[in-house]
Amino acid sequence: MEVVIPATAAAPVKRLFQLTTGRETVTVHGRASAVEQAKELSQRSRRPVSVESTDGAVKMQFSNGGLQTYRMETSRH
Repeated sequence: MEVVIPATAAAPVKRLFQLTTGRETVTVHGRASAVEQAKELSQRSRRPVSVESTDGAVKMQFSNGGLQTYRMETSRH
């Protein structure tokens, strides 16, 4: 017996993240992209950048190009 998994089922769904600086909020697809952009923004602007998933499960804070805090909610009710 052969099992075929459609390509859409195999592809992970990218979570949306909001990056917030003191002046603006930007929505980014995928955690890796959000982290990369937050590092660059915090290094370039010398201001903290907050990153939060739109479902509120993941929160990160970047400063001077590096991760300062990370919080992931493990239980969602």
